[in-house]
Amino acid sequence: MPTEYYQIKQIEVNGKKRPITIYSPEAMKEQKNIYAYHKELFLINTHTSVYSFIPGFSNFDAAALAYRKSQYFQYYIKLDIHEYYPSINRQILFENLLEILPYNEALRICQYIFCCPKGIAEGSPLSPVVSNLYLRTFDTEMSSIPDSNFVRYCDDILFLTNIYPEMMMHFITNALTPYALKINEDKLLAGNTSDGFNYIGYNISLTGLTITYEKLAEISERLRVEKNEKKRLRIANGFKAYYRYSICLPQCDQSLEFLTQYGSDDDIHSFLSYGKGIK
Repeated sequence: MPTEYYQIKQIEVNGKKRPITIYSPEAMKEQKNIYAYHKELFLINTHTSVYSFIPGFSNFDAAALAYRKSQYFQYYIKLDIHEYYPSINRQILFENLLEILPYNEALRICQYIFCCPKGIAEGSPLSPVVSNLYLRTFDTEMSSIPDSNFVRYCDDILFLTNIYPEMMMHFITNALTPYALKINEDKLLAGNTSDGFNYIGYNISLTGLTITYEKLAEISERLRVEKNEKKRLRIANGFKAYYRYSICLPQCDQSLEFLTQYGSDDDIHSFLSYGKGIK
């Protein structure tokens, strides 16, 4: 694609600088049109275990499912794919797209999402749905493991299982190898579901589903440093909407301060009577 339609900028995301592709308005419009035209086909070919970038679903739905299922399994395994977008093998991805799209349409999509040094572009409105499709065979294989439950939210993967984690990890690692993907060892966690665990911003335990202390601390810090009241309100409302704050409340001292300033009376009442989160 001609470089006048995009540029790559190093933008700090979560404390690290990453190459983000910035497209021209025309290129963005064209990509959104491509997505709209193929939307149903993309969704049909995304495995039901995947909750990322699916209309009507969010990280909350994935975490709520994990909470409901966790009581039936002894162990959890939580893993993160290392540098998912940059690690995607372009040839494998193109072949996957050819399984569901005509050659010219698959090529058209790749011309946009390959506007980056490697893998697929962060910044393209097509990359999220394509990242779902890249692992559709893997998703099917993982979902067929007996005595287990598999959930994926982009590169955040959760297994609930009655199989020893050591045995599961060998199988999972081998299954990712054909896709040229590696597990982020720093974020790999496994243990007993009865002890509780964190997943995509939520803590899942026997007592319920709550937002993690870390996420609440992050939003509190953003509100502390932002001096513009309108921006503070947008940040707070965005947080509440994203994490279903009025439904799933964190049990920590900072919550009441946050809710008193930014929450509704119903939110405050729910927090004060907090006990078991989502049931």
